[in-house]
Amino acid sequence: MARKQAPKVTTATAKKPNRVGRAVRLDLTDDVHKELDHHAKRRGLNKASLSRMIVMEWLERQREGKG
Repeated sequence: MARKQAPKVTTATAKKPNRVGRAVRLDLTDDVHKELDHHAKRRGLNKASLSRMIVMEWLERQREGKG
């Protein structure tokens, strides 16, 4: 008798076909994490979206020479 095949599992690190960018990990203190969560909820975003927005705005200011 043949064995049952386990279903294929995709991992978080699997390449996604429509992804444009590359993943980055942030290690935050508990206080900063709570603050990020608070501000993200106020704006209706998740923590990843808000942190991405903050980083992109900071990089744009750096390019303009205002940072």
